[in-house]
Amino acid sequence: MRKLFYILFPILLLTSCFKEEDKRQVNNETSVSIALGEDYSSVFYYNLSTQSVVAENKWIDWNLSFYAQEDDYFIKLNDAANMKAYKATQEQFEEVSAIDDVTNFILDDAKGTRNGIALLYEPTITKGDTIFYTNTTYILRLGKDVLGEEIGFKKIKLLYTYLNQYALRHSNLDGSEDYISIIKKDLTLNFVHFSFKNKGEIINIEPDKTTWDIVFTRSTDITVTLDSSIILPDYTVTSVLLNPYFTKAYKEESVDYKDATLFNIKNSSFTNQKNIIGYNWKAFDLINLTYAIRQNEFYVIKDINDFYYKLKFLSFNDPDTNIKGTISFQYEIIK
Repeated sequence: MRKLFYILFPILLLTSCFKEEDKRQVNNETSVSIALGEDYSSVFYYNLSTQSVVAENKWIDWNLSFYAQEDDYFIKLNDAANMKAYKATQEQFEEVSAIDDVTNFILDDAKGTRNGIALLYEPTITKGDTIFYTNTTYILRLGKDVLGEEIGFKKIKLLYTYLNQYALRHSNLDGSEDYISIIKKDLTLNFVHFSFKNKGEIINIEPDKTTWDIVFTRSTDITVTLDSSIILPDYTVTSVLLNPYFTKAYKEESVDYKDATLFNIKNSSFTNQKNIIGYNWKAFDLINLTYAIRQNEFYVIKDINDFYYKLKFLSFNDPDTNIKGTISFQYEIIK
């Protein structure tokens, strides 16, 4: 599949590793089209002030992400794959060999809150620098690949954390491929990403936490059709997510895009909720069987450098082929 990546902007041209670029000035605004692919398989981390993609990868390459800062320890699921987990009734890792009830599986909270994660390991004993956790085994449904095929299942147990490291035991449900992986924090990142492949390995996914504002990716969320007739509580969508530790935003519906200035910014409305932009700038039109952009709203974003931007979406289709999976938007700094 041909991959397209366009950046249009009014300042000096930026170098890029992408094959195709189109750059032009549009009313002093930065206009961008980013192609995730018709299967939505690509992920792009974007910096608003430099008008550049700082990292690209595939969401299918990883399974778990480990919080990488010093103030906490927790693990998140790959929600781009619609990954889920549930606590096994048996506490001992070796005793867990089958799925009790598929209805027990839960997702991480789409808002990205610390308390809304599926893997809830509570500290029990601290010995020196080592923290031990509740004797809990989780069964993981690894979700679906880009073709919609089920990937499979794993069982995991957080053994302990020690000096910015996680010790994780993981295996197949039948006990095969039983390994212990040590995952080291990287303080330059928000999360360290991990794959069960090759006995467990660290995957280079997220760029330096100070270099990006938003990420274009798949995620799992509660979705609503354009006419609000159908609500899907557990659906994978193409989303724009915040860097929740450095970026804030809110949706603006009461002011026209052209009229947004520093004087009418709603500072009390800013939030670092990961999916505050999310997928809801578009909706599926059941009549025309296509995605429609919600025209009467835009987003105000405060970036990692404390600059304010207004951003609105234009299309979810490739400008040349009209194939879905290309996000076109425009933004400018608010003055």
